[in-house]
Amino acid sequence: MSVATKELCLVPVQPDKAGLLKELFVEMAKTIELRHPVSAKESDIRENFLSGEPGLAWFINFDGEIVGYVTGYTGINSSRAQPILFIDDIYLKESARRRGLGEKVIDELKTIAKGLACRELRWQALKTNVGAQRFYQKIRADKSDAAIDYAISL
Repeated sequence: MSVATKELCLVPVQPDKAGLLKELFVEMAKTIELRHPVSAKESDIRENFLSGEPGLAWFINFDGEIVGYVTGYTGINSSRAQPILFIDDIYLKESARRRGLGEKVIDELKTIAKGLACRELRWQALKTNVGAQRFYQKIRADKSDAAIDYAISL
């Protein structure tokens, strides 16, 4: 008896799928109870994530179905002078969680980062996103308390 193997892959988001990516942004914001609404326009998503500069975006595809997304960008760690892949969002739909997919997504991101000549994969988690923090601890990601985030809107 053969067992069908379900495949997970990260697929670069194409410009004509900016609307679907925005829908997933909104879904993620509701899931984590983000305090501010998603204000991204499809044109901004196309220009800033789907042109390859400065942002990067992938759909998480599992067995032919889009079950989430990842967004990020590359940068340089100045103290090491090494390229880094920064992850802005990792989002899996509720129906895709607790199935081992998160670890596979991280493995795929490691492969992508290495392909981009990056020496580190880095991300943040909201203090209120306890489920994500438990997952990151489970995969033994290094937690840093060395920095406090600041931002200025322009």
